[in-house]
Amino acid sequence: MQQRAHAAAQPDNAAWSAISVDGLALLHDVWIAVGAPGFSGAAKSTRRATLDDRFGADGWRYAHIVRGVAVAPSVAIVEYEATYRHFLRANQSLVTFLTTECGNVY
Repeated sequence: MQQRAHAAAQPDNAAWSAISVDGLALLHDVWIAVGAPGFSGAAKSTRRATLDDRFGADGWRYAHIVRGVAVAPSVAIVEYEATYRHFLRANQSLVTFLTTECGNVY
């Protein structure tokens, strides 16, 4: 997950509160990674509400970070698949085991 830098300030944080509106405007397009999305399950709406309360409804977004760069999900999936291909090509014994001894390997 990423948040906009201007939304990073908590209301009780004096240093962030002292920055002028014009100063904060300079950070409008700056995003700071603050964690990974992970699985929310049944807590999805609660998690969204918590993030909205903390950073503002337009002050956060889920993102995939690949080599230090926020990328679209489609780019992250390509990287994910390439990583599996590289690993499995280097571990043929594991591939043989999975394809002969296991079922429904995804």
